[in-house]
Amino acid sequence: MSDILYGCRLMIIKEIDPETGLEKAAGKTARFETPQQAGITHQWIEGQRAELRGGDRLIATIEEQAELSGVELSFTNAELPGEALAMLAGGTYATNKYSAPRIGEQPKPVIAELYVARYAEGNNDASAIVGYRKWTFWNVTGRVPNYTPQDRNFLTPQFAIRGKENVKADKPIYEWEDVDSLPTAG
Repeated sequence: MSDILYGCRLMIIKEIDPETGLEKAAGKTARFETPQQAGITHQWIEGQRAELRGGDRLIATIEEQAELSGVELSFTNAELPGEALAMLAGGTYATNKYSAPRIGEQPKPVIAELYVARYAEGNNDASAIVGYRKWTFWNVTGRVPNYTPQDRNFLTPQFAIRGKENVKADKPIYEWEDVDSLPTAG
């Protein structure tokens, strides 16, 4: 069966336990429940190339393979949930007030789960979801989003999120798996 992926449904941010590198037991979680899009761009370290020349000709070349070093997520959400913003990009949120991070403050890494709807092949109704593709990014940090308020347009925050390996938990940059349903809030 082919995987037909459509739409961006949910992103959950989870606090990391500094001792294990995994999700913190009874740690904070926050949800972006109105995502509009997420772009996943792989970051590569290009390998070196060495050439041996002699007698005015190429004798040999040695090339190293490029290595995946991380991902950059561009994430747009229709709403701006303050608690999720503080967890992902730093700063504080309390009683309907967000304060951006101060100079020198860095956001703590979090685990991000991104969910995209899966459909069967063929002509489908929008409600005919057969499951979800869940991407787990094991070690990400975000930046305070860019805002563009405009006359007669909605303000939709755009986040820049960087992910890398979670060495402490021995996890790769990301993994994906197919799941039957979205996790419930709670």
